[in-house]
Amino acid sequence: SDNLKASIAGETHEYTDMYPGMAKAAREEGFDEIADWFETLGKAERSHANRFQKALDNLDA
Repeated sequence: SDNLKASIAGETHEYTDMYPGMAKAAREEGFDEIADWFETLGKAERSHANRFQKALDNLDA
């Protein structure tokens, strides 16, 4: 369960801070296509965090 909690924290950081920041920087520098890719990666990380949370919830149930 500790590993899942750590994974959720890591994935959450990636979709709330890391990829949005990278997308913002890319867009500001005129790299819209790369910004779109970072935003897509952020969505994938959010999905991972949600799946890990469901697994953790099932362990705790």
